[in-house]
Amino acid sequence: MRRKGISLIVLVITIIIMIILASAIIISVMDSDIISESKSAVIKNDIQTIKENVNVLKSERMLDPDNAVSFSSIIPDKYKGKIIIDEYTGEIINISEGEDQAFDKAMEEMDISESTDYVKVTNWSELLSAIEENDEVKIILMEDITLTDNVDPIPYFNGTLEGNYKSINNLMIESIEEYDASTSVNYVYSAALFKGLDSDGVITNLTINNANVKGYAATGIFAGINIGSIVNCKVSGKVEGTSSVTGGITGYNVGVIVNCSGENINIIGSSYTGGIAGYATGNIYNCNASMANVTSTSPIAGGFIGAAEGPAVIKDCNMQGTVKGQSGTGGFAGLAVASAIVENCSVTGTVEGGQSTGGFVGQVYNGGIIRKSYSNVNVIAKVDWGGGFAGSTHTNARINGCYSTGTVKGTNNVGGFVGINTTTSNIIDSYATGDVTATGVRVGGFCGRNNTASIIKNSFSTGKVTSSSTSNIGAFVGLSSTASRNI
Repeated sequence: MRRKGISLIVLVITIIIMIILASAIIISVMDSDIISESKSAVIKNDIQTIKENVNVLKSERMLDPDNAVSFSSIIPDKYKGKIIIDEYTGEIINISEGEDQAFDKAMEEMDISESTDYVKVTNWSELLSAIEENDEVKIILMEDITLTDNVDPIPYFNGTLEGNYKSINNLMIESIEEYDASTSVNYVYSAALFKGLDSDGVITNLTINNANVKGYAATGIFAGINIGSIVNCKVSGKVEGTSSVTGGITGYNVGVIVNCSGENINIIGSSYTGGIAGYATGNIYNCNASMANVTSTSPIAGGFIGAAEGPAVIKDCNMQGTVKGQSGTGGFAGLAVASAIVENCSVTGTVEGGQSTGGFVGQVYNGGIIRKSYSNVNVIAKVDWGGGFAGSTHTNARINGCYSTGTVKGTNNVGGFVGINTTTSNIIDSYATGDVTATGVRVGGFCGRNNTASIIKNSFSTGKVTSSSTSNIGAFVGLSSTASRNI
């Protein structure tokens, strides 16, 4: 009887323990479900906010086609790598399906699924294979790619490369092909990740580190010739073009570049050389080049862009670094022409060049427009026409609301703001504060020579002016010709 009593007690205790453990498991599961539901609710609320912001941006883009804000920029950091937003359609896509049940549940309830349109790639071979099968493919990079050997540039791309905040490291390309003048303009002579990015082509959220690209004409890191869109991308490394049109991101930009940057970039080119683009007729917004070194052996070079030709709009961009070139050299741009607009941009650094060298821009002519921009650049102009902001402005050039603060050293026609302002060009609401030192004639604190029915209005200078010559030296303007006005 005693043994039976003991066995009964043990049985009861065992049952009690099992009940307690079962209760704990049930509570744990319930708590887990509650936590999962709570997490899912937070995610759904966040995604709803993102959806609303996408719709707002869509409306803003309809009202302002030049709106430079990208869909990707409105993704909170905690969701980067989990979702992407198609830059054309605004569609939100789940790219992390299977990794987080609470996240997947929230996506499903928000009617956001994993897109089957995107091909996921993890290495260089998969990237090439996807493009070879279909040059209009949509690709998403799932891992960083590190290259160890030289690769050939991809000839042509008209699809989407979603970088997914990953990087391609050590991109090494050497593609030197002699130019045949009888051949119509095409991508053959370009050198970059893509020789040509066509009109529907998109590269977004991708970094290329430590690139080394050498080409003949139209040479860059992302695209030799860009007719599409490059958004939220970064580059570092070296680009060398042995002929014309060389840039850090693209050689020749006809499309759009938004929210991109080049850091620690070394650009060496011939004519039309720039830190971000060599030549642009397309728009560039919210981009910067920092710790940039730009060197050109032929005319037209700028720390940010070699030449901007209308209808290009370059807006909210900046450059920091050094520029050495020949004629038409500027800290930010070598040339602004044919109604191109440069607005709200800046440059800091040093510039050395030949005729028409300026702290911000080498030459502005034929209706080129620069507004609300500044240069903090020390300028050395080895030939005529050197200015703290612009080397020369002519043929209906327009500069409004700009200033320069760096020193200027030159020969003839040297000014703290502009070397020569000529042929019905206007400079309004601008100023210069840097000292001016020259060896020749027509030297002024603001303008060396104001000529041929050109106007300087509501502007001033404060820098010291010295010259080896005593001919046409002025605190504000060295020489103002007949029919030109300083108002």
